Order: sequence, then C-alpha cells, then structure tokens
Amino acid sequence: MFLRLVEAISLHRKGLLHGAEFFIFPANLNPRVFPTSWVHEAKSSRRTSNS
Repeated sequence: MFLRLVEAISLHRKGLLHGAEFFIFPANLNPRVFPTSWVHEAKSSRRTSNS
C-alpha cells in the first residue's frame, strides 16, 4: 500500500490510538524480497531492546 505523506501521518496517528504497529519501507524496496540477514538483525535487536 502506498500513501501520500499526509495520509500516512493520519494513518499513523489512528494506529497509535489502537496500538497498531506499522512497518515502513522505502518505495524502491519490495518488503517481500530482502536479505534474510536483515530479519535476523531485527529479531536480535528486538530481543536485546526488550531485555
């Protein structure tokens, strides 16, 4: 889903009210196809930040 900045900010604010989590990717990056090393880095950083 691609949104204009104004729409994205509105969606973000609505999401905060409902506890939603959004993942933002650059327009030229397909979030379904990216290096698996990023997934491992994200998981390990999430574990360390929650400790």
